[in-house]
Amino acid sequence: MVARANFQEIHEGRGTDKWWVWLDISHKSKKYILERLPKMHSMILKYNNVDISKDPVEISPTTHYTMWGIWFDPKTYETTLKNFFVAGECTMWVHGANRLWGNSLMETMVFWKNVAQRILDTFENIAPDNSDEVVHISPVCEGTLDANGTLTEIRKEVWEYAWIVRTEEELLKLTQILSEYRIKIQKEWIKCSWDEYTNTMMHNRIHTVLDFAELICKWALERKESRGAHYRLDYPEMDERFARNYLHQVCDGKIVSTWKDVPAPSSELQYGLDTFEEPNNYGHQE
Repeated sequence: MVARANFQEIHEGRGTDKWWVWLDISHKSKKYILERLPKMHSMILKYNNVDISKDPVEISPTTHYTMWGIWFDPKTYETTLKNFFVAGECTMWVHGANRLWGNSLMETMVFWKNVAQRILDTFENIAPDNSDEVVHISPVCEGTLDANGTLTEIRKEVWEYAWIVRTEEELLKLTQILSEYRIKIQKEWIKCSWDEYTNTMMHNRIHTVLDFAELICKWALERKESRGAHYRLDYPEMDERFARNYLHQVCDGKIVSTWKDVPAPSSELQYGLDTFEEPNNYGHQE
């Protein structure tokens, strides 16, 4: 919501010349800032030469989380891949439609303990593989396409057309751009200027980024509403018809998308939701 508010200020002409906004916390005492935001104070002072206890600093709207996750069995922590277990922020366990700053600590302390025990139970009687077999990786391609440059270009396009605020027109445009990149990669391939392993890794990384970007477009186009961190200018209201989880899985080399309705919360969880009161002094503690 903060990033969206920043976007609104910029969009309505109240931003800076850089299309940023001013963040000013100088009305708080320096003691308060150093106690509550010590890392932010030192980082901005070091890299921007601005003391936020005295002066405002320019900031830009940004996104650093996607509300996605690996689908898994909540009782066993197993995924659709055999012996592949997940927990924490790579799952869609507790963060829901808006990842909050305290969730990562809870997920680490609670769920990883359960996963560790599950892994111990699963592999208790399996002997370790002590073979010295060496796997040789051959270059996957030879070409003229710069991998790092291509990754940077794709990131910029996704940021431009599918960032904090989205519209159908821009999402469709991004879909076409990504399709053109996939054709370009198939025709030109990437440079083999590194060792074999790094070259193969970068090739796979580009395709993974493309897959992920295309899924963002597909999901955002289908969800004709605004919910959590997903905001559509052309559909600004929440629509309960879309209160569902979208699932994406690779089948026979293609990404197949389905969805499941969000199950009703347990009676204990519902009681907590009904009786919860937002604290008056809610703040981000580093």
